[in-house]
Amino acid sequence: GTFPAGKEATVEFKFRNGKKVGFTAQEINVPQILADIKDYLKSNPKQLDWNRVNIANIGWMLIQKDQAKYVGKEVAKWDLDLQPRDKHFDRRITVKTPLVKAGAYMLTATMANGNTSKIVIWVNDTVLVKKQLDKKAYLFVADAVTGKPLPKVNVEFFGYRQEWKQLTKHHDVLTTAFAVNSDDLGQVMPESKELNNQYQWLIAATTPEGRLA
Repeated sequence: GTFPAGKEATVEFKFRNGKKVGFTAQEINVPQILADIKDYLKSNPKQLDWNRVNIANIGWMLIQKDQAKYVGKEVAKWDLDLQPRDKHFDRRITVKTPLVKAGAYMLTATMANGNTSKIVIWVNDTVLVKKQLDKKAYLFVADAVTGKPLPKVNVEFFGYRQEWKQLTKHHDVLTTAFAVNSDDLGQVMPESKELNNQYQWLIAATTPEGRLA
């Protein structure tokens, strides 16, 4: 799940026996992740690694693939006293974090004896909604907190697909891209010939002020 900017994001934490835990939150450079995914696809890899292009699985990529270059400065750090249940039963609690600014964060929990766990926290100030219409797509860019439309937002479309080449006996990765601005009602309606359904699409809405969806 994601959280609206301006409110403290929360996270569920399960433990047993421990009396104290420390939390550390670090910024994740999402624009750089997106840029590197596009560069990787444009390089036409002979064997496409789906783990490298699955933005929905960003937590696995950052932790299992050791992509420390995307995890930036520490933005929050705090300790929390715990009250474990008797007889070694699990306890689950909701932890309030100080994360209110839009962005993605790597949150690490470290128990007093050293056990650690990690999760990615998303805080959004902008939302991008997509709906399929007859012969075209409809996209709506809005403020994630108020729901008000955001005009003149740059919406970038990056598409990719694989095509089998009999001569070389491997798949080529083909890419295409275009960008448009949302109208005064926060709307974008690309035609089907632009948003070709033979491609998989990464769609990002950005502003010079740093909004990202």
